[in-house]
Amino acid sequence: EHDGTKGLLYEIREDGETARFVSFGACTEETVVIASTYDGKPVVEMIMGPYWDHRNSGDSVRMNAMSSYGSTDVKHLVISDTVEKFDDTIMKCCPNIESVYIGAKVSKLRAWLFSSGEGEKIEKIEVSPDNEVYMSSGNCIIEKATKTLIRGCKTSVIPADGSVEIIGRNAFSEAIGLTHIEIPDCVTAIKGSAFSFTNLESITIPKSLQYMGDSGQFISCTALTSIHYNGSALDWMNLNTGGSPLQSGIDLYCEGKLLTHLVIPNGVKTLNRAFM
Repeated sequence: EHDGTKGLLYEIREDGETARFVSFGACTEETVVIASTYDGKPVVEMIMGPYWDHRNSGDSVRMNAMSSYGSTDVKHLVISDTVEKFDDTIMKCCPNIESVYIGAKVSKLRAWLFSSGEGEKIEKIEVSPDNEVYMSSGNCIIEKATKTLIRGCKTSVIPADGSVEIIGRNAFSEAIGLTHIEIPDCVTAIKGSAFSFTNLESITIPKSLQYMGDSGQFISCTALTSIHYNGSALDWMNLNTGGSPLQSGIDLYCEGKLLTHLVIPNGVKTLNRAFM
């Protein structure tokens, strides 16, 4: 017996003292609440399929889990406050999910949480206010200690209150519905591939930015036509990009003006690949 949505499947873990979620089973509900207890044991883990499958078969079982243990009915997922970790496969098995609530004890999340296109429909992300590691704001998941935005979605608005200083690697990667975003002044770094594989059309970048990744932030952003930078052209050239932020066909606006001509003064020694 358990206290979550009916039809979900669980099993007792190897320690005999805790339980895990393993399948959406026969559940056809749009809103699914993961149980906090199963057979009197706290539910501390979520994986797709029995544990022996994951232990013995690896990626092949993960692919099988998408059809065998997942659900196309789930739109809203509530992860209970007892759950400490869950496999990325959970989201891949719910291709129609629109919102997710992450409980108080989850302590390790990856940017690939909504990857491979399933993040296209995600429009609401919420983390329990009692979670000590993560917080949510503006439909973004933020790691408190490092002030790093680790995952966003198509409706994300990056908070400008100082809670975010770093846009993490792959933070918005494959958030297909993302078309426009503004980076607030409190952000000083954008890590590699942060906005790759999105339908981003325009982005606003603050003068406060000091570092922009070690690989293409805008890889496969075929709809991107303009970057609006709040600093001067010289500031842009001095920005530590680590890669090539501009691609053919993208207009760069510095301080509100389209950059069409550039005179490089004699004192400039390095361009940091700013216009490649």
